[in-house]
Amino acid sequence: MTKLFRERMRGADLGFDHIMLLLVLALIILGLMTVASSSWGASYSLSPTHSVWYLFSRQLVWALIGLVMMAITFRIDYHRWQRWALPVGLLTIVMLIAVVVVNWDSPVRRGLFNDSVQASEVAKFATVIYLGVWLVSKSQVLDNLSLGIVPYAVLIGAFAGLILMEPDISAAATVVILGMAMFFLGGGGYRNVALATVVMAAGGLVLALVIRPARIEEYLAGWRDIRESNLHIFEALSAISSGGLIGVGAGASRFKYFSLPAAHTDSVFAVVAEELGFVGAVVVLVLFALLIWRGYRIAVKAPDSLGLMFAAGMTTWIAVEALVNIMTILALLPFAGNALPFFSYGGSNLVMTMAAMGLVLNVSRADHRRPQPEKVNAPTDQRWGDGRGHLPRPGRRPGRSS
Repeated sequence: MTKLFRERMRGADLGFDHIMLLLVLALIILGLMTVASSSWGASYSLSPTHSVWYLFSRQLVWALIGLVMMAITFRIDYHRWQRWALPVGLLTIVMLIAVVVVNWDSPVRRGLFNDSVQASEVAKFATVIYLGVWLVSKSQVLDNLSLGIVPYAVLIGAFAGLILMEPDISAAATVVILGMAMFFLGGGGYRNVALATVVMAAGGLVLALVIRPARIEEYLAGWRDIRESNLHIFEALSAISSGGLIGVGAGASRFKYFSLPAAHTDSVFAVVAEELGFVGAVVVLVLFALLIWRGYRIAVKAPDSLGLMFAAGMTTWIAVEALVNIMTILALLPFAGNALPFFSYGGSNLVMTMAAMGLVLNVSRADHRRPQPEKVNAPTDQRWGDGRGHLPRPGRRPGRSS
């Protein structure tokens, strides 16, 4: 009896990182609850029948599709993405070009099929897939200017440039940051990473000053006097402060109806803080922190370099999106339109985020099986001391539990 009790307390080995799965499911459920609450006003306005559940019901359908996508990316061996990386990259470029062409006279729209599919969200997933395969195959020449640095910059520029033409500055910036992070994780030299960071930061600042100078001015004015900040951010901070310690109660937000712009998309974290208070906001932050920690843990323990790059890349994507969204709402960054993963209304973002998590779980699943040999010509030694990779060498440890 004692032995049986201990076995059940330890839990069964499900063949993958079940803690990661629980974190993903928790964020999905909390996200759906938040969309249900934050979208009442928008649903009433957009619904043909003035139903307050209109947007939530659509998000629920997207969540079900996302579960299917997550199951698919979980079941398919991630090594197969090596063969699919080029077709996925080319298809994504075609989609991005189609968005620019189809919506040439409509700057408000940034998607396909009546704005139902956001190609920029697909591009983020494709960026991790294509760059992950490319980095592993070119790991020996990453610091070579003509063979590594320039081709890699061209790849990132192709994705980011097409997204920028939509225009979607925040999504383009996310792709650039994600690409630089993956270059570092894949073994890029410190000097090259530092130089690229300075160049990209300077280029981004110049671009922002040219395309969106008002946002920079509002951001700087907000630091001088919060009353002069961007109206969106001012209302978000007002909603957060009104929540206090424990919030005004689930569904009881007042700002979401009238003054808070995009309450169910960009400003959804402000609604969480208003309704659930400081405690609820911290819970959400802790869940994201645990998800990111678990994702990098899976990357470190991946059986090969390809699994390491996929898990680390997808986790970095979620981390960047969440960090930028929350820091924007807290007025720590100039206003950006990044969605909060799992929480912001939007089918493309939710489906691709869940697909990414399925791939991370797939890497953790591979770690529970017999290690597979490297499928590409890449070094497996990724220790700090060799001056190449910046994550510990993946591999199994005798007696290690999941």
